[in-house]
Order: sequence, then C-alpha cells, then structure tokens
Amino acid sequence: VLTNDLAINNGSPELYFGTTGNHFNWRIAAQEAVDAAFEIAVGSQDTDYSNDTYTPKLVVKSGGSVGIGTNGPESNLHVRSAAVSGKHLDSNTDLLIEGTDTRLQVMASDGGANGSVMLLSTEDHHWIHHAHATSASNMYSLGYYNSSGSGFDGAAQSNEALNITTAGNVSIGGTLSPGAALVVDGSGGQDTSGSTMVLYDNRTTAADVGGSIMFSFDWNGTNGHLGSGPFIKGYKVNASTSDYSSGLKFGTRKNGVGNNAIAMTIDEDQNVGIGTTNPDYTLVVGNNSTYHTLKVQGVDANLAATVKFKHHGGSGRTGIDPEWNISRGSNQTSFNTGVTSGNALVGGLAFWNNTIGGGNVDAMRLKDNGDAIFGYNVGIGTVNPGTTLHVYNSTANGVATFESGDAQGGIALKDNSTTQPVYLLADGNDFKVQTNTAEVMRIHSEGYTELKSSDAYNQLVLTPSGT
Repeated sequence: VLTNDLAINNGSPELYFGTTGNHFNWRIAAQEAVDAAFEIAVGSQDTDYSNDTYTPKLVVKSGGSVGIGTNGPESNLHVRSAAVSGKHLDSNTDLLIEGTDTRLQVMASDGGANGSVMLLSTEDHHWIHHAHATSASNMYSLGYYNSSGSGFDGAAQSNEALNITTAGNVSIGGTLSPGAALVVDGSGGQDTSGSTMVLYDNRTTAADVGGSIMFSFDWNGTNGHLGSGPFIKGYKVNASTSDYSSGLKFGTRKNGVGNNAIAMTIDEDQNVGIGTTNPDYTLVVGNNSTYHTLKVQGVDANLAATVKFKHHGGSGRTGIDPEWNISRGSNQTSFNTGVTSGNALVGGLAFWNNTIGGGNVDAMRLKDNGDAIFGYNVGIGTVNPGTTLHVYNSTANGVATFESGDAQGGIALKDNSTTQPVYLLADGNDFKVQTNTAEVMRIHSEGYTELKSSDAYNQLVLTPSGT
C-alpha cells in the first residue's frame, strides 16, 4: 500500500502494464523529449518483451489539446480513426473527428420524455438541435432559446423554428406536425419583415428581375422531372434604379412547345391580362388561336352562367344603384317581373338586375331563336322613354325605318282582343291599311286615296282634285 506520493522522474519516465506469456503491454509515459506530452499507448502483442513498439491511443499535449488515435492533435480534442489528406480546418476548431467515414452520435432512450439534444450556445443564446422521443413521433427540430440563467431545459424550452417528420415533411415557423411536404407558418404580412415567405432575386437591377417559384413533376414515369414548368413570378417593370413598380406573372407549359409561357399578368396598376402581357384595362383577355376569347359557364344544368356589374357605392350612391347581370338564361333567371313575368324557362341571354328592394327584374332577353324581348320601355335617342318604344331624333324628320325584303313591309297593330292584326304597310310606293287580312285603304303614290270594301258598290276613291 502506497501512502505517499509516487514520483517517477527519469528523463522521459514511463510506466508499463503487461501480461505474461503472449503479452499485451500498455504504457503510460511523460514524453518530455517529444513535445512534452502525456501519452497512453498500447504495445505489440508477442512473447518478446525487448522489442515492443507502442501505438499512442491517448495523447495530452502540454498546451491542453487532446488526441485520441493521434499523437498530434490539431484541435482541443482531435479524434482520428484514419488520417485524411488535404483537409482544410477552421482555425478555431475545438473538436475534430477525422476518419474515412465519421460519425457523431448522441443517444437517448425511446422511452425518454424529450429525446436527445445538442446545443450551440453563446452565453445566454442557444440554438437547439432536438431529436424528439417516440412520444413526439421521433421528429427532428431546430429551435432557439434565450436563457435567463443556468439550469434551463433546452429540449423543453426550445422555440421550434424548423421541424422535420420521419416522413420527410418540413415545417418552417413553428407548426409542430406538418401534414404536407412543406408548411410555412408565418404572420402573413405584406413586406420583407412580415411576409410568410419572401422569394428574392439577387441579379443586378433590370427589367423583369424578381423572385419566382416553378412547379415540376415526373413527366415520363422514369423520374424525368420537368425542367421548365408552370411558374409564378414577381417582376420589376423597368430597369430604373429609382422605380420599384412591379407585378406578377403566371406561366404554363404546353407539350411540344420549347419552354413555359406567360399565361396571365397582373401589372403595377392591378390590370389583369390573360393572353397578353401588357393589359391597359382592369381586365384584358387576348387569344390568337380561337374565336372564343372568354367563356362563362354555370357549374350545373340549373345554374346560369352570369357576369355581374356592380357600382362600388359611396359618394351618395350606396343603396341606390342596383346590380346588373348578363346571364345565359335558365330557370334560375326566369323571374316573375319584366320579360319572364308568368313565363318560366324562356332561356336565351338575359339582361337583368337585383333591385335595391331585393327583387330581380328581367329587363331584356335575346332568345335562342334570335328574338329579342323587352320587359320595360325602350328609348332610342331618349333617356326617358314614355312608351314601350320611344324613338327620338332632334334633327331628322324620319326617326324610324321599317323595311321588309318581301313585296310589302310594315307594322302590325293589335290589342288584347285582336284575332287578326291591323297592318300599316308599304306596298311599292303606296301606303295601305289592312284589317282582318283584307286591304281597306290605300293611298297611292300619285296622290289619290282609295277606301275599299268587300261590297264593290260601297268603295270610295278620292282623287287629288277631290273627286
């Protein structure tokens, strides 16, 4: 039993531990002549004690650096399983793990509450790598914590900023269990400091620079991902360094076309262009491949396709202006007022409004057979029609023309008891009146008037001379 200090002081003192027979020696040495290091080394295994060679397993340099598997540690702690040539080291490296294939593993029990954690800290600021336990679906998280003192629990107090599930789903911003491949959880603001996501273009200022996102997929069944697919892109309107006007572009890709193409543009004035990149009105729709530029279609057989026109209100107009609509008529737009009063399912193209009182007024329809029907007074040349049809011209004597491609042209008159219309007709250059399908009066172009009857003896002819 040694009760006092043990000192070995002899140049480079060494202490050996060995076995007999086919021995295996360990050596503890203070290598004063070799970099003033403390070393634990293992010797060769054979029966000859006189020529053992020793391989250092643990070396502690006088400056405090420690090497495991190397006698020349290149960091405060250097663990080497195999030397790597041509390596580049950070000048401030404290821990270096070197080998052909290296691993650093932090292990916790599946039954634990919080799994395993690794912290990267600067005094009271901590970034926390967290492998959750089974109770949290073995998810990985990266979080941050600003501590107020020692004794905190990094796993429990981490504010998770990034989460990755075992299925590979990723969330940014705090959503603990992302249900999609990428979930970004943010405040939803409208600037670089508050938006949920910012896509930035780092190219030099020029027209059309702007962040973008492209959508791709396996297009041929052999993992051939589309390299030029549909996209959404923000763009700078011009190259001026003093003008930040910008808009949005939406693109698509068609088979057989060499690249994706812009399908819709929203410019800096909020004008929308579909099929054009330079809209000069609120909505411009262009199409160079078909006569049909715009189609509005109902979602089922009983729902009309409708375009609505509504005044924005304000300036004393709130509650005054009705909403006007143009619809492909169906039973959904056959009302009990106006054109379709008492007549359901007229069809055609309907012009109608939602009145301020809540009713619907069917004002005009263009029927499927081409007929036009009106439910209210129609004014031509006047804003205040006083009758069902009111035609006005401030200078011309002739304000309306009724022309037929047949031998006679005119208009028919009838009331609610008429069985045969009364016709006012142009017959060549003559004017004639016809009742009950028979001519009863004619004013000849020569100037005389003829009153006719079915009784030849009761006819009257007035000549220009009055006879």
